[in-house]
Amino acid sequence: MKIFGLGIIALLFIYIYSPPLVQFEFGPVKFVAAFAWAYLLLLERAQLFKFLGVGTVRVCIICLVLCLLYSVGVDALSEWKIVRSYSIALFLFEVIPSALFLSIIIADFSPQDDYIILKFLVAVAVVQGMIALFLFFFPSLNFVINGEMLRHGQGGELSMFRYDYAEYRGFGISGNYFFSMPVFQSIAILCCIVLGQRFNGFYVVAIALILPAITLNARIGLITTAIAVLGMTLFEFFRRGRGKGFWIASLILLLLFGLNLIVQEESKNADSRFRKNLGWIGSMATDSSIESAVDFLFVPKNIWLGDGRDIFLIPDEDFRSSDNGYVQSMFYGGIVFCLFEYGAFAAIGSGGLKSATDERIKDMMVILLVMLIICNFKGDIFGSSNETTRGIALLSIFYIYKGTSFFSAIDGRKNALTRDNMARSFILR
Repeated sequence: MKIFGLGIIALLFIYIYSPPLVQFEFGPVKFVAAFAWAYLLLLERAQLFKFLGVGTVRVCIICLVLCLLYSVGVDALSEWKIVRSYSIALFLFEVIPSALFLSIIIADFSPQDDYIILKFLVAVAVVQGMIALFLFFFPSLNFVINGEMLRHGQGGELSMFRYDYAEYRGFGISGNYFFSMPVFQSIAILCCIVLGQRFNGFYVVAIALILPAITLNARIGLITTAIAVLGMTLFEFFRRGRGKGFWIASLILLLLFGLNLIVQEESKNADSRFRKNLGWIGSMATDSSIESAVDFLFVPKNIWLGDGRDIFLIPDEDFRSSDNGYVQSMFYGGIVFCLFEYGAFAAIGSGGLKSATDERIKDMMVILLVMLIICNFKGDIFGSSNETTRGIALLSIFYIYKGTSFFSAIDGRKNALTRDNMARSFILR
């Protein structure tokens, strides 16, 4: 059983982080997707069709198909050679089947535990955090891994490892260190908060192990971590009027204590890129920072259909480039495209929210929605298959699967005979 659990953690690591190995022209998550398709079509067709019959799943897939068709037209007609349709196709044909496959094997691992998916996500995030911390203390090894073994170092002068600050940023083994990976780590911290209230103090310690992959890479993960802590605290206070305040207080204190240790260590190096990032975190509330954020908010001339332009890579003649995900989607395909794109994520997220039976898990799904909305102001979180979207898709699909499959809250299965039981009864005959 433990070996099977370790195998699930390894699969989850590949699925979530998909480190871009130089040996392949594609991320290893495609291996998971290929196996998932084979598994679903050969062994779990009944579960696949049952899953596709869920209303929110159908809405999600319809929105993604419309989004894909729309983007194929935009990409074909655009003079800037954009291939956003490929990213949408990845989510439709790679992320969703992989998430369903992983949901099935994780649910089978512990049929009666609704928290099992959270435990596995925490375990994967802890592994990533420990790797990031280890590489921080051995920057030369980090340069070898991320500069030579992964494709991060193959991007010419745009590669982060061509710059002097590579020693202070970009730690771990993942595909996107500066945005979606730190955000996923904060999602794992949110899982720790939920599990810490329900189980034991190990999950408080786990936060300290998850944090390095956030603090050593991007401040956006600290912002979403603060949202997670604040959100769960508010839910505990206003909805239940009680809760394990000790856990919440411990989590907040541990977060502050961990950050304080890192700041003290980094302050010894005046040239530290990370120290500069922490300085930016402290200045986010200043007038100049707010003014800079407002500068990213502008709309295309054709607000309904967009300009077919990637405003991040190809600035408009009237505007500079924008990090804002909403602005990027508006310039690419206008309001019509945004309705399809955001509608797909709203559908799959609402499906997970409705299917979850535990009150705290429902709270967590609401907080995840808030985190996504805020993250999209910093970057186009919805525009690609990344660590954050893959993680949230897995969480949502897991609870959809639990709510619509043979599982029940009482005995783990509605059917008296599972596949294993049927096999055993056949052998006994």
